[in-house]
This record gives sequence, structure tokens and C-alpha cells, in this order.
Amino acid sequence: IRQVQNFLTSLWLSYDNAVDFNLGFLEVSESYKPPMISSNNIAVSYSNSKGLDDLLTLNREQLRDTRLNRLNLWGNFPDFSSTLDTDLLDYAQYNRSLKPFRIDDSLNRCFFYLNFARSETLLPVKISQYCICLECLFSTDTTELAHKVSERVAFFLESEGFNKLEVYNDVKIAYKIRSSVVHGSIMPKKAKDLDSISEKCD
Repeated sequence: IRQVQNFLTSLWLSYDNAVDFNLGFLEVSESYKPPMISSNNIAVSYSNSKGLDDLLTLNREQLRDTRLNRLNLWGNFPDFSSTLDTDLLDYAQYNRSLKPFRIDDSLNRCFFYLNFARSETLLPVKISQYCICLECLFSTDTTELAHKVSERVAFFLESEGFNKLEVYNDVKIAYKIRSSVVHGSIMPKKAKDLDSISEKCD
């Protein structure tokens, strides 16, 4: 189930989407006994950057690219054909995103908070989670955080063809929204188009 979640995170890297999953099932068979079936799930319901669950259609090539992204980020799937009574599978090492705070891995911490952002439909809360993602990737200390992160994101995205000043202002507005959410205040006056702000953060 964690690997399905990783695949959907990889899918998000290329497409703004609300692709979701439900239950996973495990069948355990022993000789001369009927199989035992158990189910489990991760309680999550993703939405796109606007908090919606719009239809997304992908072709095989796009899905292959997503699978390659997942492989580059998390490696091969574990060998589930191994017997269940061995300790050969080190899941903590295999899927480091399960322990995002125990190691110095900004990317996996970002993905950890990204799951919260993607499963949130209330846009001010969604935007505040995106801000945490940006902090995971661009902050080095806690002083003047909003200014530093906004500036670093702006410089970083300039090389991708974005307007540096616009990016800076967009991230600053996102931080004002985050501040109002965290402190239980009303929305700032500049936060008029939450759909656009959330989409830009995403």
C-alpha cells in the first residue's frame, strides 16, 4: 500500500491530479489450509491543487514515465516472494518516507507533508501545507522564514523561466494565508483567488 502511495506521489510530480486508491488485500496460503485474506488501507483521499477530484486520463507511456520516477526515488519493490518468517526486508531502509524526521532527508520530509496537502480540500489549509513543503526544500533556519523561502523559491524558479518578482509575491501571499490558518485569523485581503494561489504553490 505504501508503494501505491509512492506511485501516486510520483504521478503528482508530473501531473496535477486527484488519483486515489482504496483497500489493499493480502492473501496468505499454507499447505492443506484454506487461504487467509486480510485487508488494510491508508486513510487518504487526494484532491488536485484546487481541492477538486477532476478526471485525469493518462496513456501507457505517461504511466511508464511515472513508474520510472518512482523507481528513481524509492528503488525496487521488496522481494515479497521471500518467506514471511525472515527478517530480510528492512522496510525502514526500503521506504525512508516512513521515518521522515529521523534522517536528514529534506525531499522525503517534503513528500510527507505533500500527502497532507494533497488530501486536503479546504484551500487555506492546503496552501499552509504547501508552505511547509517549500520550507523542507528551501529553509536553513527559522529567522525571517517567509522572506527567505520566498526569495529562494523565486531565484530557483527563475532558471525555469518564471518571473522572479511574481514568484516572490505569490509565495509571500501563500505565507500570509498560512499565518492566518495557523493563528486562527481571517484571510488576508490579498488572498482573493485561493484557487490560483493553491495551484501556483502546487
